[in-house]
Amino acid sequence: MLRSTIQSFDNPRKLAVEFRSDVWLSDEVHGLLSEYGVVYCNVDSPKSSLNDWVTSDIAYFRLHGRGKWYSYNYSEKELEEISSLAKDFAGRGVQKIYIFFNNDFEGYAPANASLIMNLLGVSP
Repeated sequence: MLRSTIQSFDNPRKLAVEFRSDVWLSDEVHGLLSEYGVVYCNVDSPKSSLNDWVTSDIAYFRLHGRGKWYSYNYSEKELEEISSLAKDFAGRGVQKIYIFFNNDFEGYAPANASLIMNLLGVSP
């Protein structure tokens, strides 16, 4: 089913897939996404943790918050862990890394984004 869905797109390399259940996190699914170069959306949330899946030359991190959905202030230590994973991905051939914060209900996202940019040595 996943294969036929991916194949239904003209250019699967332009797809990003975010799974909402850990049952999808298998070697078979990882291999399928890698085969077609589909971008895996790596999610950090109260229900899921980031992993080391690289399936494309693009990485996509979606950060909802760890202790509470959409209203979580990441600590510097947590952002260091995330930036370390991003650096690891870059060392494994990832050309573009997108990090999106969806923890903004209380306005934490801008400060968290600024800090991770500093940790990654990226200018605004």
